[in-house]
Amino acid sequence: MSIKKALLTILCTMCVAGVAVAQQPAKKSAKKGDNVCVADAKKFCSEVRPGGGRVYKCLTDHNSDLAPACRDR
Repeated sequence: MSIKKALLTILCTMCVAGVAVAQQPAKKSAKKGDNVCVADAKKFCSEVRPGGGRVYKCLTDHNSDLAPACRDR
């Protein structure tokens, strides 16, 4: 999966469930790797209002700072 698709998926999830998604612990039933960028989104983009691709743009602006697993996704 490309980083663009992964980040877009994260953005959509955050828009639907709200920013609180980034603050909730991962569910034990979640597949490995489902939440690889949530910590980075919270760390670098917590002040960004979800919607309109703003979180995705924020993450791509911080690409060199992202965790390797998030960058790979």
